[in-house]
Amino acid sequence: MTTAPLKPEQPVEYNGVKITSPKAIVDAIAKEAESMWGKNWFANLVRAYCEIEGIMTGEQPEAHLRRSTIERGMKTGKMNLETATWLAAAVRAELLMAVHHVEIRKF
Repeated sequence: MTTAPLKPEQPVEYNGVKITSPKAIVDAIAKEAESMWGKNWFANLVRAYCEIEGIMTGEQPEAHLRRSTIERGMKTGKMNLETATWLAAAVRAELLMAVHHVEIRKF
């Protein structure tokens, strides 16, 4: 059985839990970066990300070494939580996450 890929903006529901697409989160970060920095948004996003990584790790990465990884993640929506969190911080946003247990009772 094959299914059509989900569009990034479509939320999905599984067992009563709403799931936000990682691509939708990345797209929101990109949109905010573009509104902040205009046509040079990607270069500024990478630069800000590297500043944050330097603060968090104590080692300053070179932007050209992070660019392709961030670019790939922005295109696919696939990146680790640390990267997504730091990219959000680069555009003055926070990723808020919570773990909620949803109980489903079958009678």
